[in-house]
Amino acid sequence: MSGKPRDWEAKGRRDLIPARAAEREALRAAEVRERLVRISKPHQAATALPPRPPGGYGSGISCPLATPLRYARTTGTGEELVLSEAGRSLIEALFSSMDDRRDRTVLAWPNRPEGAFVAAAIALHEGRATGRLGRAAVALWPWRDSATVHAARSILVESQDLIAVARAAAKDVQDDKEWSRQPDAQDTLNVVHFSLRGAKRRGRWTVSRPNLLEITPTFGPHSVEPHYRTDPAQVLYRVREHTRIADMGAACANANLGRLGDPSKAPLAVFGLPPAAERDVARCLAFPRFANLGLDAILVDATRRIRDELGDRWERGLVALLGALDRMGTARPGVVALADDAFGLRVVEEALRKRAQAVRPQRRPLERRGMLLVQRSLLGPASSPALQTLPEVEYRFDLKDGTLLATRRALLGLAQRAEREGDADAANGARAALAFIRSIANLPVGYDEAMRIVWANHASDDELDLRMRRRLGLDTALIPLHDAWSARDGAFKVELDEVRKEVQRRIDGWRKATPMSLKLRGVLSKAKRDGKDPLLALPGSDSLSLFSASSLADEFPCRAVETRRLADAVAAHETPLVIVVGPSPETVRLLLTLDPSPPKVALVGDAAGSALLAAELYPLTRTANFAPVAARATAMLRELGKVEADLSEDMAETRAPPLPDLMNLDFTREGGRYEGAVVRVVTEGGYSIAYRKGSDVLRQTPDELRCFERARAADLRRGDSILVLVPRLLEQFREAFARSPGAQRELRAYHEAVARCCASLPGRTHRDHAWEVLHRIQRADPTFGDFEIDNVVRWVRVDGNTLDDPGAQPQTPRTWARFSRFTQVLGMSPALAEAYWRAAIRPARSFRISEGMMFHERAVAFVADPEGVMARPGARDLAPLWQAILENVDTVRTVEAVNAADRA
Repeated sequence: MSGKPRDWEAKGRRDLIPARAAEREALRAAEVRERLVRISKPHQAATALPPRPPGGYGSGISCPLATPLRYARTTGTGEELVLSEAGRSLIEALFSSMDDRRDRTVLAWPNRPEGAFVAAAIALHEGRATGRLGRAAVALWPWRDSATVHAARSILVESQDLIAVARAAAKDVQDDKEWSRQPDAQDTLNVVHFSLRGAKRRGRWTVSRPNLLEITPTFGPHSVEPHYRTDPAQVLYRVREHTRIADMGAACANANLGRLGDPSKAPLAVFGLPPAAERDVARCLAFPRFANLGLDAILVDATRRIRDELGDRWERGLVALLGALDRMGTARPGVVALADDAFGLRVVEEALRKRAQAVRPQRRPLERRGMLLVQRSLLGPASSPALQTLPEVEYRFDLKDGTLLATRRALLGLAQRAEREGDADAANGARAALAFIRSIANLPVGYDEAMRIVWANHASDDELDLRMRRRLGLDTALIPLHDAWSARDGAFKVELDEVRKEVQRRIDGWRKATPMSLKLRGVLSKAKRDGKDPLLALPGSDSLSLFSASSLADEFPCRAVETRRLADAVAAHETPLVIVVGPSPETVRLLLTLDPSPPKVALVGDAAGSALLAAELYPLTRTANFAPVAARATAMLRELGKVEADLSEDMAETRAPPLPDLMNLDFTREGGRYEGAVVRVVTEGGYSIAYRKGSDVLRQTPDELRCFERARAADLRRGDSILVLVPRLLEQFREAFARSPGAQRELRAYHEAVARCCASLPGRTHRDHAWEVLHRIQRADPTFGDFEIDNVVRWVRVDGNTLDDPGAQPQTPRTWARFSRFTQVLGMSPALAEAYWRAAIRPARSFRISEGMMFHERAVAFVADPEGVMARPGARDLAPLWQAILENVDTVRTVEAVNAADRA
């Protein structure tokens, strides 16, 4: 059948054309729909999305607690505490994310709270007490074993409030309320809280209230399945023997505690997530409880402390966490990130936004909230008033010198390139060079004069003087740069050599005057012409010491204090003008919350660090919770002349060069090297601490009245919680001791006596008086050369710099022989001079880190007897010290007896 086709065949083909076209369109549409599904659901392309488990928020006891949940501290005055208005900001952010699963960030400013775990635990109990949570699970990232939860041990929860909540919950269970029908251990939780009735003293401890940790079931992650394991021992671990649960009988008590310590059944629980790879975090998130009862919120700790501890692992771990959360699909909980500085806030917000843009459908926009923490705690007295809007202040910046900008950009660029190529030594060397250049540029005197003063006034071998010399010495301050340059196979050797030359060139140009000293001279000259008596605030004791002994202080005599003492100095005297040298983000926090505050503040610094200040200020102007300081922040930001677009480049500078190795602590020395028996303690946090065998160590106790007890170092055991006296905590101890009323009063009396004696000497300036004193000393002791003039200037300059500074250090000779010679030529009697030496000079100087064992023993005595300190006037000022103490509690991992000669 060849040739022309039949009519019916052609007709059939013509009839099939529309049908086949429609089929092709249908297939094409199906392929498009499938492609859209793959694009919008990248993690669920192969499998269906898991159903969203029911959340725990929004249903709880039908009769909430009528009064706020009450708390107290194991150290302190024993006053009743409640969740503060500032702390409520963070708790409400958690509740909001439990409700709508939206991601949020919370900036704690100007202080950080006790810790992310404390926030999570308080949120659980506040939610139960107010009827908003019948059950809940909060995951905390990053988990750091015992170091995460130590602060919760010092917070006590009122037993009567827990009992009242348990009574309301038990009635709802009896009435078969809908929220109580979940397959968890509600009955057990009520029974355990009921057992707190009649808690009494048994043995040597006073225990009547549980702490926050023992009533919050907490489960750390394990590397192998099951990733969360039953731990009944944690429930009421401290008060168990003091409550009625001890009278139930072993079988009944163990059954109840076992159910409450079961991660699958505990109604309220905190789960740790490791700072690990995405697959490891995903395994933890696959725990069956989260699929059955839901995971209500993720709390991310983005505070500076945890970021410093984890280093680069923190940012990598955050990305891994967000990737693992996206695998949960619709079951993904909301993330609440707690930050305490602009850098942490920016990093976590960028990570959340980037991840949100990569998934479909896109999540709701990120929300930022603020937490105005005037005190370093989520808790406060019920009667404490909220911070009111502060009066405006006129700020003036002198940050116009841009000579360091090019150097700064080059060094930061080198550090970033070295990091990308994996050369950490080169990156650290570049950052160390930048830190050194900025440090020298901000000296209030020329480099040569600074070194002369340092070697005259800080020539001893104690820790503080050594630190001063190392900070200014080219060889010591730039060790990371020299080490990186000397590496033979370093890829950045040529560039690091150029950095070394640039540093040397800069220092040579600043030998007579630094950029800061030139600016400071100009500002002081203007204040003098205007007839104003300014208060000078210098960034630290090192800068204050240099300025006090400089020729600039002779030319422009004025009161000078460390910036951290600015509030005390302003409160003591009405000050029309404050000049702040070298402002930092910490300085900005102090100035914005200063009340009372001077009407005018001049800030003198270099342009290279201005964006760091802008980064600190910008969030305060855009977040409702910071309204009391918003006007000041806006005025300061406007004067600074920065906008948000200028901040991104400068954020890299907040990655400070690594600190020297401070993880090895030695408390055995006393003057020289100790050669006796040594106990080496290694903690979970990585500290290696050397004690004398008989030294006292502060071990945390369950007692409500005494948070710590003395324990011999040789008696420590694995699992003990001890206070680690790290250098930054020792510095706070030194401040507290120096500010004791007795020593402060005697030191002030001595300085006033010196000022009266110097007033009768010939001459008009401090240097004139110093030359007169030196000539009198030389007539009795020719060994005093003219080179001692800078020392004598420091001894006689006390009227403007130390009389109003509660934390002032003695402006005196360092030895009794030189001190007695000095006071003799001033006309003081030997008996009065000896009294000042014993009652004022020695106490203020005795707490030096280099004393090792002696300083450690005094610090132990201070913490072991808090009542005597907290009962004195102004005890509230010690709240930051107590907070720092609790943050530095660590768990003993190993205890080893070694000989001093065998130590590495």
